Amino acid sequence: MITRHATALGCLIACALLLPGCWPTDKPKTGLVVVNVLDQPLYNDCHITGSINVPFDEIDLIEGKVSKDAEVVVYCSNAMCTADAAARDRMRTIGFKNVRSYEPGIAGWYQAGLPVAGPCTESYLKSSREKHPESDDNTISTTELMKKLNVKPTRAPVGDQ
Repeated sequence: MITRHATALGCLIACALLLPGCWPTDKPKTGLVVVNVLDQPLYNDCHITGSINVPFDEIDLIEGKVSKDAEVVVYCSNAMCTADAAARDRMRTIGFKNVRSYEPGIAGWYQAGLPVAGPCTESYLKSSREKHPESDDNTISTTELMKKLNVKPTRAPVGDQ
C-alpha cells in the first residue's frame, strides 16, 4: 500500500518537473504596464516597444495578466480612436486603480519618432498629428509617458509638423 502511494507521488513529482507548462506560473505584471488595445494584426504592424496586446473586445481578460495595483497606460491607433478611453473606464470598473489612456495612440508615438516595434506600414500612422492637452487623471501626455518609459526619439518625427 505504501509502495503504491510512493509510486503515485513520484509520478506526480515527475510530471510537475517535466511538464511545467501544464500549470499557470505567470504572475500578474506589476509596475508600469503599457497596453495596446488594437486587434492583433495592427499591434503586430506597429506598437510601442515593450507594450503588451490585449484587444479591446478582450479587455476583461486582462485580469490575472496585470496586477490591479499596476500603473497601466492603454492606447489605440490615434486621437480619433476612443477604444483607449473605453478600455480605461472598463478596467476601472473591474477594479484597476491606476489606469490612464494615451490619447495620441501609436500614430502619435510613431510620428514623434519614439521607439516602436514592427514594420509600421499602416497609412494611419503617417497622417497629420493633432495637438493634445497635458496629462490629467484620465490621460497621460507623450512627454510624461516618455519619461516613465525612459525613452527619447530614435528617428526623425514623421508627418505634418
